Amino acid sequence: MKRLTKFGPDLRNLPVPEDPRVVRLVLSRQAGAPGGGRGPRRERDVWLAKPVALKALRQAVVDALVKGGMAPAVQPAGTTARRTDTARAQGRILVVEDNPVNQLVAEGMLGKLGYQASMAADGRSAIAKLSTENFDLVLMDCQMPGMDGFEATRCIRTAENGGRHIPIIGLTAHASAEARDACLRAGMDDFLSKPYSLDELRGVLTRWTGAPSGAPSGTTEAV
Repeated sequence: MKRLTKFGPDLRNLPVPEDPRVVRLVLSRQAGAPGGGRGPRRERDVWLAKPVALKALRQAVVDALVKGGMAPAVQPAGTTARRTDTARAQGRILVVEDNPVNQLVAEGMLGKLGYQASMAADGRSAIAKLSTENFDLVLMDCQMPGMDGFEATRCIRTAENGGRHIPIIGLTAHASAEARDACLRAGMDDFLSKPYSLDELRGVLTRWTGAPSGAPSGTTEAV
């Protein structure tokens, strides 16, 4: 389990449900086949069949978070399901985040607010996406391996060269004035401190895209 410890701090930021979900790996040809695991099967448990494909494991984690009340439902990666007219109207958001759990939760929150989300795992991937795709706003994690959010933002601003200015919102674990100043000096327009709530995300998106977000207020998901 040592390889999973790097996700520990972010997982601890997620709200803990009273009845935690369990992802079970079932030795069966079909996921969820009866009799494949030890102990009684609970109705809301998420089961997988071995051998486990990475895509199936990722979706099982999403399902477990959703069933545990830790994240809104999101579509599996790579799906081409039709988006609603509301989602298309709200705009496209590029989320630059290296943590898979944070990616999943951000994707679900943006979907609930009516936005389309696209993911980039580091600064270089974000720059590549921005060179070929159109986005209305970027949520940029500040601390990432390789090219971090500050360097990526400076490169994006240089490439704009007086052209269209895309709003970039820094995502930082610090809520201090120093953290905000560092984001602004790098060329970011605003920042959110982690963990942020759905209402906080709605506010910054509305402020910088001008599109009213669709989910009702008072929701407390955080990433």
